[in-house]
Amino acid sequence: GTDPSVNIFHVNGSDVSVANMFTINAPASSTVIVNINGTTGRMANFGFFLNGVNRQSVIYNFYQATSLELRAIGVEGSILAPSADVSFSDGVMQGQLIGRSLNGTGQSNHFPYEDCPEVPNTTPTATSVPPTATKTNTPVPPTATNTSVPPTATQVAGCPVPPLGVAANYNVFMRDNVTQSGSDTEGAMAAGGNINLSNYDVGLKLNSSWNGGDVLVAG
Repeated sequence: GTDPSVNIFHVNGSDVSVANMFTINAPASSTVIVNINGTTGRMANFGFFLNGVNRQSVIYNFYQATSLELRAIGVEGSILAPSADVSFSDGVMQGQLIGRSLNGTGQSNHFPYEDCPEVPNTTPTATSVPPTATKTNTPVPPTATNTSVPPTATQVAGCPVPPLGVAANYNVFMRDNVTQSGSDTEGAMAAGGNINLSNYDVGLKLNSSWNGGDVLVAG
């Protein structure tokens, strides 16, 4: 993508599930939204390469997924999969993970999605896509629009991409249950259901100046 503000890509989930590399080219000042279709999501056994754009300005939007497998992966950016039961093993999130439920041993590092980069509020365009992506000129699916990520997000005046609402404060944010072991979440964690952790640390990268609320929140 070449837009200095927002670059939006539309990618087939079936392509991502068999990819061996995921490359994003976009200006350092921009936000990148990757809309990935399909009810069954999978990211496994491949590397990410970000050219220009920062991982904290990238979000992968699994807007249709009801299940998502993350395995043997180091995700560069944040994942939004609000309806997905996430299985996360043998990997690292370099960003936020938002879903329905979470199970596994994956690690989540504290690189929060930057809600509002300091860039002009211009109409977003996208002129190139990662090697495994297929660019289309069709409208974004109903649950994702050209100027918003989650449907429940609140628009901020002058901001080209709205924030993630209350989820913005959490490294891991799940609507239902979380079960994890043998790893850690560097930031805060919240779940609408039960949280079951074994040999697991939460909030190790949060210092005394953090004002995002409780480090661990369960429903």
